[in-house]
Amino acid sequence: MKNNWKRTAAFIMSMMMAAGTVTASTGIIMGAPVISASAGEAEPAEFKWTDLRTLIANAEEGETIALPCDIDADRSFTIESGTNVILDLCGHTVDMKGCSIRVNGIFAITDSSSDKTGTVKTSSGSVVNVNGGGTFNINGGNYYGANHDNAVFGFDGSSSVTRTLNFNDGIINTSGSNAFSLRNNTGDLNLNGGVINCTVNDRDPYTSSCVLTGGGYKGKITLNGTELNTTNGSGIYNQGSNDVTIELIKGSITTGENGFAVYAKGETEVIISGDVAMNTQMNIVSASFPELAPTYKAPGHIAYYVNSEGEMFSDKALTKAITEEETVIPQLAVTQQLISDGARMLLRIKVPREEGTSPDDYTASIDDKETAIDWTDPDCGIIYITSAAKNMGDVRELSIMKGSSALVEGQERSCSVSKYLYAVINSESYSAYHKAAMAMLRYGSAAQVYFGYKDSDLVNIWETGASLNTIADIPAADCRTCTAAEINTALGLELSSYKGMNMNFTADNSFYMAFAVKAGADPAAAKEEVQAKLSSNNFTAAYTVSSDGKYVLVKVADIPLLRLGETIFASGDIEISAMQYLAKAEKLSETDKPLSDLCKSLYGLYLEAKKLPTAKN
Repeated sequence: MKNNWKRTAAFIMSMMMAAGTVTASTGIIMGAPVISASAGEAEPAEFKWTDLRTLIANAEEGETIALPCDIDADRSFTIESGTNVILDLCGHTVDMKGCSIRVNGIFAITDSSSDKTGTVKTSSGSVVNVNGGGTFNINGGNYYGANHDNAVFGFDGSSSVTRTLNFNDGIINTSGSNAFSLRNNTGDLNLNGGVINCTVNDRDPYTSSCVLTGGGYKGKITLNGTELNTTNGSGIYNQGSNDVTIELIKGSITTGENGFAVYAKGETEVIISGDVAMNTQMNIVSASFPELAPTYKAPGHIAYYVNSEGEMFSDKALTKAITEEETVIPQLAVTQQLISDGARMLLRIKVPREEGTSPDDYTASIDDKETAIDWTDPDCGIIYITSAAKNMGDVRELSIMKGSSALVEGQERSCSVSKYLYAVINSESYSAYHKAAMAMLRYGSAAQVYFGYKDSDLVNIWETGASLNTIADIPAADCRTCTAAEINTALGLELSSYKGMNMNFTADNSFYMAFAVKAGADPAAAKEEVQAKLSSNNFTAAYTVSSDGKYVLVKVADIPLLRLGETIFASGDIEISAMQYLAKAEKLSETDKPLSDLCKSLYGLYLEAKKLPTAKN
């Protein structure tokens, strides 16, 4: 494997996919009875933050504390388990001054003022974080979050104990930050009412999404009446590979032209069980390639999609109308679809189960080796055939048996990514995918040449629109590259210095940075210094010391194709992304042409993938 800080080592195309099902549930609203309580004998002007903390700590079950005046926080505090208290803003303002309230018990904020002027604002961090077992109810008030990459409300700690956030009423306003951030924890967010306004900023769209999840979050997000508005982000942005359920019942999502209603990736289930207004050009999206034949929801029935008028269509884009009589198709067929999940390309083979049979009646093999069939959907089994970029022309022999009967025969047994891509290119029905398919073939050929793998038989040899000589027509990667001097100045490291970056193009699309440990410095301390100054909120990074103790190595694995341009690390006025490595291809010498072609073809695939048509689920 070729690997130095000028060369690369691996990539597999990645796109995200969100699948919708239809079940129904409702958001949980946990409210305490309203019991009026005064703020004590102190005059309003004398009422301090410490008085409020004391009243909350000593509150009766379900007691309401009426705020008598504007107040500034001077320290964070915890609402302990067993406490059940309501804070009524009464039209006044709480300035959190960067402090936060941690909820272990049950806490609610409301505003009983007639003109609804009660306000909570902060200059940094979150206003309220809910810990394991805690419940926070937002029943009114106006909330203003800090600028850039902070959230107004969130979950705290990594406990597996479920916590609950209920947004029932009020208005949340942010600029370049999120209303809710859910990370490294288990909990449910119920958006039952009120309005969220997240305005644009000059950084990545995720920082101005209404709801953001991070790695490790597990739980359910329910939209059941809230109005979500964002100018540059998405309504709900699930950026981690999480075990998340997102249910849309009622409410609305309005975004700018680059925002998604729901950006879903990882182990995400998107359920549409009601009528949510989506005022956006990109709703719940799948950036995968199309299926070459209909799929089946039940034995003998074609999958169909219904628009708001109740009309039925055979495609997700709602362009091919069908009648109810046409939805019954007696002949079931094995179909395939090309999907990418970050580090690999997958041919997704669908095996519809015939009526009267069980999953145990079906077996499958790839190249004469038995392979599993995923029967998560009992009516349709799934087989995955994986491929790296340089291997997309490799043919795999597929066998699917129902008892002693073969379900695929002849040429249909031969599967490869390139064969699938040519089937897409040769079909006028999928003209919108032609350029992306050709760009993918060109990238596969460039990988073959770079790694010297079957480079006498390139996968794009029959497609002149994706020949390697068209790489010269691809523009330079659109990003600001940072020099070593700029990176070292921005980081101000004392124990090491930046030496170079690398990418991996063989098994996954990972990004690396290397820092040379200075003479006499402790390598472990140098690693801790790099980690402290070069950490990422949006990507998972691994920090290690080389076996000889001379380098600190930083690795960010499995970066999806559509996130290559997103900032991984930011420090001072520099922002580092994997795209910066691809941009260096413009300046490589003629002797490095294979690497330059590989980088430019990947960037060309990125440009075409961004244009793929989106589809409503």
